[in-house]
This record gives sequence, structure tokens and C-alpha cells, in this order.
Amino acid sequence: MREPFSEVQAAHRPDVPADRLGRVLATAFGGEHRVRAVDARSSPFAGVWPADTVSVELERGGNVGLWVKRLSAEGDGHPDKSAPDREPRVYAELLCTPGLPVPRWYGCAHDPRTGERELVLEHIPGWDLRYHAIDTWELAVRALARLHGQFASCGDDLRQRGFLLRLDAEYVREWAYRAVDALRGPEPALARRLRARLDDYDDVATLIGRQAPTLVHNDLAPKNVVADTTDVPPRICFIDWETAGVGCGGLDLVHFLHGLAPGPEERLVETYANEPGAALPTGEDRARLLTACRAHKTVFRLAHSRLWLPRRGVARAWLDEIERDLSNL
Repeated sequence: MREPFSEVQAAHRPDVPADRLGRVLATAFGGEHRVRAVDARSSPFAGVWPADTVSVELERGGNVGLWVKRLSAEGDGHPDKSAPDREPRVYAELLCTPGLPVPRWYGCAHDPRTGERELVLEHIPGWDLRYHAIDTWELAVRALARLHGQFASCGDDLRQRGFLLRLDAEYVREWAYRAVDALRGPEPALARRLRARLDDYDDVATLIGRQAPTLVHNDLAPKNVVADTTDVPPRICFIDWETAGVGCGGLDLVHFLHGLAPGPEERLVETYANEPGAALPTGEDRARLLTACRAHKTVFRLAHSRLWLPRRGVARAWLDEIERDLSNL
């Protein structure tokens, strides 16, 4: 089933004037592109920000399918989403090379009425990975390995891009302290347990921080991986680059695999590792790195108390996971 609209999306009404889209397409394609008609509909796949699926009919003939995502200048309060220009700049400056596993970026427009920036992307006519079999997941994890490999030699350049998050040891430590703060009110005993393990958690931060850097999506849940099955083999596209950063590619791999059974997880780790250019160590070093990345992702979830509070016992189970991971490092 498709997920229901978010509250923001439910209140959103599509309003994408033809002249704004025409200017974006003219810049993207070169020359003048007058728009004859626009059919914009609220997308059921929008997340925090409202988004529209748009069909544009051009005066010269032909149609263009677009995904128009609205980005608020105020952000949504998430510490990793304080730079509203991050996602547009990731597309414009880093993901504009043909052949990368992302939607085509056409440009940005500005809505003078709301002050929102409109990110205009190619519409991918497909479903996310949650609705696909393991073979499509293998295609996606291969695409991820190649993407990481392509940016593996660009660490110095990526670090100079101020719009990217620095996913270093300090970043990992900061999220651990946020998790302690999130637990203090609703689960003070668990907050004390986690606080007592932060010295051990420094090993997690150090291990992640010393890995060779690459471009990291940093929110690569299966819902952010779309497979277009109108192509053979299916075309894989990674979407929603709002929290992109420079750091350890293992963070993406672990997030991508979260919730899978051990068998499929091991299969996909090997698929990723065997792809040319994949930056993943071997043997015990690989196991330690993936354990550290899992610990960070679990701490990250603990830091979002508003999401897990209705689910009794989940925080305790996650803290048990973290303690097991720390004992295995």
C-alpha cells in the first residue's frame, strides 16, 4: 500500500505556474520552452516537504514529467536540515553528471508568494524498494557502491563544499549526546545507561571518522530508493538528498539494510563489497565498521524521541542493541 499523505502534504494545494516552469526548462534544455498546459497533482510520496507530480505540455509539442518539491527557508527544526539550499546544490554541483543513479535535475524556481524554493526534478515513474524483490535490491546496492566509488577520490573537494554535512567523529558524538538528551525526560533510567556508555561509544565515532570519505546520502532508507521498471533492467534512482554529507559510505549501506533478515543482509553486503570501487574493508575490519555504523544509526533513532515514544519498549530494545554492538567492537 502507498503511505498516506503527511499532514503537510494533506494541507498542500498544487500551484505551479506555467511561466516559472517554462523558465526552468528553458535553462535546462537551452532555448525557449513555452508551456502550453500544466497538470499538477499532490504526490502521495512526499515526505517532510510538500511535493507535486507535474505533467507539462510544451507548445512545440511533447510532454515532460516533473517532480516539484517545495523547500521552506525556515527548515523543519532537524539539526541536519538547517541548510535549505543543500539538496538543490547537491543536485546542481555534484549529481548533474549523466549516468548517476539519481533523477535528472532541471533547476530551481522561487515562489514569491510563499518564499519557498521549488526543486524541479525528473519524475521517476516507479515504486520505492519496499515494493520490490531482492533482485532489485541487488541492483540498488550495486548502484550505491558505484556511486560511492565515483566520489571516493573527491574527498578533499567534497570537504570544501560548505553545504555538505561533515560526517566525522564529532558528528557521530553529537548525535550520541542528542540521544541522551532525548531520553532524559521520557526514559531517565535509559538516559543514564546510555550516558554511562559514551566513553565506549568514542570508539564508534573514531572508527567511522577515520574512513576514507565519499559522498554520503545519509538517509538512505528503502523509501528513498525508486526503481523504474519501465526500463530493463530497472533504473535505480536515489532521492531526497536533504541530509547529504561527506564521510563513511558504510553509513549509507547500513541504513539501506536496516530491518532485513540476516540472509538477505549478508547477500547484499557481499554484492556491495564485490562491486569495483566499493570502499569497504575485508574480514574483521569490515565487521567492526558495519557494527560501528549500525550503532550510530541506532543512536540516531533514539535521538528522535517523538517518533518512538508511542511504541513502548522500543527504546530499551535499541539501547540493548547499542550495548551489544559496543561489546563487539
